[in-house]
Amino acid sequence: MEKERIFKLIYQEVLKARRILLVTHEKPDGDGLSSICAISDWLAELGKAQILFCADPAPAQFSYLCCIENLVTDKSRLDFSEVDLVLIFDCGDLGRTKLSQEILSRKPEQKIVNIDHHPKVDDFADLEIKDPELSSTSELVYDFFKANRVFINKNRANCLLTGISSDTGNFLYPSTSDKTVQISSEMLMRGANLPHIIENTWRNKSLPAMKIWGVAMANLQVNK
Repeated sequence: MEKERIFKLIYQEVLKARRILLVTHEKPDGDGLSSICAISDWLAELGKAQILFCADPAPAQFSYLCCIENLVTDKSRLDFSEVDLVLIFDCGDLGRTKLSQEILSRKPEQKIVNIDHHPKVDDFADLEIKDPELSSTSELVYDFFKANRVFINKNRANCLLTGISSDTGNFLYPSTSDKTVQISSEMLMRGANLPHIIENTWRNKSLPAMKIWGVAMANLQVNK
């Protein structure tokens, strides 16, 4: 299967790499953050030097994710020339990484991998997996782990369930499939804490967010 073949090629690039940059999109959400955190936990197990980057800080409600404390938001702290592999997660287009110039002008030996569940917008990666039929990028990370027989520990399970839950509106959106539910069930068996995840994501809304929802609700109209 083509997807599994690409997953195995990505795995080989990870094994070869000395310094890896993990990137998710600006204004990060639960899916993007969960994806890079799950992969980061695995890279730490491999002993790989790594940097987690996002142009904006992670929302406070995701502070429980493993490795999130290592997230860098200041681009001046990145030495892109020292990176030999860039793994990009959940970015609908290159611009949302805020690293367009660095990626497009990279050296030939610097490899770019793009893993995403949004429709394709631009072409910039050496290896790419995009599947808009899936609920989340976290589902793709799960598939990557399975294709390469990577053990999903409690930390990774918590990340993947967070990504799936937050990107499906707590399993309410039409993108929720039987596979989505099966993966989520497996993550629970592997130690993910769903009540804790829901308490921190679904129920834990900031005051500004609640005010925005209030404005939206006040302006609802019925189109018969």
